Amino acid sequence: MSEDPNRVLLPRHAEETSVKGAARPTPPFLRRLDWRRWPLFPRLTLIVTLAVVVTASSLTLLSMERERATFQAELEQQALSLLGTLGAASGNSLYSLDSHELGLLAERALRDEKVNAVRFYDPQGRILATSNQPRLERNLATNPLGETLINTEGTFLAWHDGYLTAGEAQLAGREVIGAISIDISTTQSEKKMIALRNQGLLAGGLSAVVGVFLALILARTFTQPIVGLITSTERIAQGDLSEPIPFYAGDDELSVLANSLERMRRDLKEMYGNLEQEVAARTEELSRANHLLRETNSDLIEAREKADEANRLKSQFLATMSHELRTPLNAINGFTQIMLAGMAGEVNDRQHTNLERTLANGLHLLTLINDILDLSKIETGNVSLIKKSMSVRQWLHGVEVETQSLAIQKGLEYRVMLDDRIPDSLVADWGRVKQIILNLISNAIKFTEKGRVDVAVRREGNERWLITVEDTGIGIPPHALEYVFDEFRQVDGSSSREHGGTGLGLAIVRKLAMLMGGQVRVESTVGVGSTFTVMLPLVVEQPLIGA
Repeated sequence: MSEDPNRVLLPRHAEETSVKGAARPTPPFLRRLDWRRWPLFPRLTLIVTLAVVVTASSLTLLSMERERATFQAELEQQALSLLGTLGAASGNSLYSLDSHELGLLAERALRDEKVNAVRFYDPQGRILATSNQPRLERNLATNPLGETLINTEGTFLAWHDGYLTAGEAQLAGREVIGAISIDISTTQSEKKMIALRNQGLLAGGLSAVVGVFLALILARTFTQPIVGLITSTERIAQGDLSEPIPFYAGDDELSVLANSLERMRRDLKEMYGNLEQEVAARTEELSRANHLLRETNSDLIEAREKADEANRLKSQFLATMSHELRTPLNAINGFTQIMLAGMAGEVNDRQHTNLERTLANGLHLLTLINDILDLSKIETGNVSLIKKSMSVRQWLHGVEVETQSLAIQKGLEYRVMLDDRIPDSLVADWGRVKQIILNLISNAIKFTEKGRVDVAVRREGNERWLITVEDTGIGIPPHALEYVFDEFRQVDGSSSREHGGTGLGLAIVRKLAMLMGGQVRVESTVGVGSTFTVMLPLVVEQPLIGA
């Protein structure tokens, strides 16, 4: 029997394996579903489309999460502000357990549409008055929330479905005189989140459509030249170095790749004889480079660990200083205020003067400690900006009311001016902006003995707005302008200097301005005066689509 000449002879075990272990052929429709078998054009189209859709979805989710966190932070800040207002207004009533007056305060607090309920508690955690029952008779039973607030240091916050509960104990010195809790509605924040989610879905859909269109264009643009390059590289892989690589005119990456492959082909053809020697030399160089890289990485890791340890020790020190200095200092100031108010008994004129000096020095020391902590938080990146839209005119009026008395005490002319071109409302972290302008105004008044201090807020173009504080004070020497914004640096650094301070105010001004995307500059002439200008981004709140 003659053998088939086209038959390929296999070893016996191979034949058995091919017969016994042969897998069933994959159906054609399954092969088409395997994306690894797809040509480059549909694969590139799919990858670009998925990348655009995933990126758009991720950015949308990130934006929603950031807005949710911002809404919560704003609501918590509003709750803290309202607690502070109610605490200041109800101090005497809580101290005297005046349920009637506390009930009236609770009723007035409900005028804010965001406030659902207000409750006042006595030192044992029993309800004195609520906004829903202002004429409530005093209950002898301890309220669980009231008892929690009495035994909790700091502010208590609890999120519920549809509202936020905030509360804190009220102190007179170190004595707990009661507690306050409020319920803030979250309905408005939830509506904003729903609107943001709808915008995100719309943006994601549009991004998907645009992504498909761009993917088709990019895939078509790149795949055609790549096919030609693939053919040439396959010839090079088979050892055929005779035919040149196709040339593509232009300066794009594919043209550079084609030219690089052509140079590689010529170099390979020239260096074919001593290829092994060249590879060995390159391997040795790579080994040395890897060794140096490992040593460098080891040094960098060690340096980073030392820096992290130093930063940890610094944070630990600042936390300890905050607790060990500010807590007793607040107690000293509180007791001094109680004595000045006559709550601890009558004091004579000399005692009253000494107590006022004690309180002034205590407040000054507290300000210095807060400046050091603020500066450290900024340097370690622990300061987060809480931006919101606010009336510039209203904000500037509050600054003027707060600082005008300082200028009057020194007999200075004091003017506050607002540019008419400034929008009615701007978006910014107004607490930090206020910290900047108060530092500049207090600095100007401190170093001005006669003349005037002018504060101006104006617009510059369509992208920036400026805060300018100009004085007719002693001025700054030219050499001092280089370090006037450095920490703990003052123009007069001697121990006998006329003006006190730690030299942190201007350093905080510059760092806060940079944190908000702005900058600060100074112009000064000795004996004439100084002008500090803070430049900040002009951001106007945009209305929501469909709102």
